[in-house]
Amino acid sequence: MSEDNELDSLRQLIQQQLANPGSLNADKLIGSGISDANSLTKEQFIEKCPFTTKSEIVTDHQHNPPFGSNLCQDLQLYSKLSKTSG
Repeated sequence: MSEDNELDSLRQLIQQQLANPGSLNADKLIGSGISDANSLTKEQFIEKCPFTTKSEIVTDHQHNPPFGSNLCQDLQLYSKLSKTSG
């Protein structure tokens, strides 16, 4: 994959997250200064992108049961959930 394609894929992923206001990822991205995926450079992403800790995910799940706020699709579009022990 070329660097241009990688950046385009990254921008699409970030735009999906930003389109879900109130989610853990959107809040963290906006809080770190990433609010527009279209003008984002690779260097800006590396400099600003926040890490997400397990405790943040656990807290998010507690406040937004049963799956947390970081769903990729609307809850109604899910038909099956699989979970592994690992």
